[in-house]
Amino acid sequence: MTDTTPATPVSATRRTSSHAGDQTEPAPALASGLGPILVGGVATSVAMWTIAFAAHLPGLVLPTLIWGPLLVLTWIAGSALVARAVEPSRSLVVGAASGLLAGLINLLVLAPWIAELSSEGEAAPGFEGLPASWPVILLGFMLLGAVIGVAGGLLGRLSPKRVDAAPGAWAARYAVVCVIATAPLLLLGGLVTSTESGMAVPDWPGTFGSNMFTFPLELMVAEPRVFMEHSHRLFGALLGLTVVLLAAASFLLIRPLPAGRALAKAGPLRWWAIGILLAVSLQGYLGGARVTENNQFLAAAHGIFAQIVFALTGALAGVLWIRAFGAGRSNPTRSRTLSLVLGVALIIQLTFGALYRHLDSTHSLWTHAGFAIVVAVLAAIAGFTAMREADKRVPMQRLGGTLVGLVVFQFILGWVAAYFVLSAGERGPIPTADQLETATDVPLAEALVTTAHQATGAGIALVAALLIVWTRRWPSRP
Repeated sequence: MTDTTPATPVSATRRTSSHAGDQTEPAPALASGLGPILVGGVATSVAMWTIAFAAHLPGLVLPTLIWGPLLVLTWIAGSALVARAVEPSRSLVVGAASGLLAGLINLLVLAPWIAELSSEGEAAPGFEGLPASWPVILLGFMLLGAVIGVAGGLLGRLSPKRVDAAPGAWAARYAVVCVIATAPLLLLGGLVTSTESGMAVPDWPGTFGSNMFTFPLELMVAEPRVFMEHSHRLFGALLGLTVVLLAAASFLLIRPLPAGRALAKAGPLRWWAIGILLAVSLQGYLGGARVTENNQFLAAAHGIFAQIVFALTGALAGVLWIRAFGAGRSNPTRSRTLSLVLGVALIIQLTFGALYRHLDSTHSLWTHAGFAIVVAVLAAIAGFTAMREADKRVPMQRLGGTLVGLVVFQFILGWVAAYFVLSAGERGPIPTADQLETATDVPLAEALVTTAHQATGAGIALVAALLIVWTRRWPSRP
């Protein structure tokens, strides 16, 4: 049933709600300016970090003359795209602020490029490895970010294309950026497990005695397993900063809707954003404790919880998206029930898979393989049901088709992955930092297939989470 409650004019700056925490809206000018800056700056940083990581992959190290200009072009493009989305009068300011924010975030990985080795050729403790001129370098880098942002703003101003500025639109877009920021971290986590790199760095939160953010790039790329584990930590820090900004900005970007609509109050959604921040913090602690304790049970918990956090973040993005851009719709009972059952089944399936990957439990492997048939059938039914209950206001048909396609691909990947791990036999314990020189490398094909299997499972969990939230009755767009 479509909600016919009259919409509050978007130009209103303040509104009264029955919920005490929602009595005052943030000023639209502030929210509409903060939103594009956050989206542009954080999305640009995630893209730049991903490019830099790919450019330094073991066996695929690209020369600086290739990845360096590519990073600069990405930086400019990110500012230009977000500047293009706002009014021409604000494009320079938004572009410059977006470029500066990207520069500030990129400071987290600038130090490894300028850090110097100790006299023994090792990482210097704390911040001692930074050159004496590091404050000037950091200031210059931030100024570079602002200049690049201005250049992007000028480009965006040449071809403005305003995007939808409905209440909560930028909150929805930034939540999508948070989901995207989680994706490379999940992939890296899978690669760390698949390449047996989980104990390549012996300490936490430091890295071989140095500060995590000043560990020299030269040492990082010298050992493939160290590169994987340390990159995973850096991307974890990036996600942590991303969700801190999500929780803080939710008080400005998530705005109340007219009374009488489902989830009209902003308070519960803001608490959801804060909950994601707490969940990511717990996930980071689990990862650190897994290293300091060398505990495979914690490693399994870390892997399971990662996909749950990914799905919860995707669900919040889905709610905010339909809240900002969707319309009132009917309540498809079949898809609603099936999506909930599928979500529970996926958690069970994920648990058995993680127990095998981290504890080498043969019982868990065969239970995981057998239960895969149940999950595949449930997912296929849920997917085809969603396609039949398609609503032009919500992309249910596309979502259902994506679910079916992912499950077929995952089922095939699962048996290929099983072939690799069973033919490899027992590998023994995960090598620690002092065993890396004599440790046997995991075959590349096996590592890629098992990581793809894990990543596809995360994708299925994300689609299931979207089905769960998109089969509810959500508010009409104000």
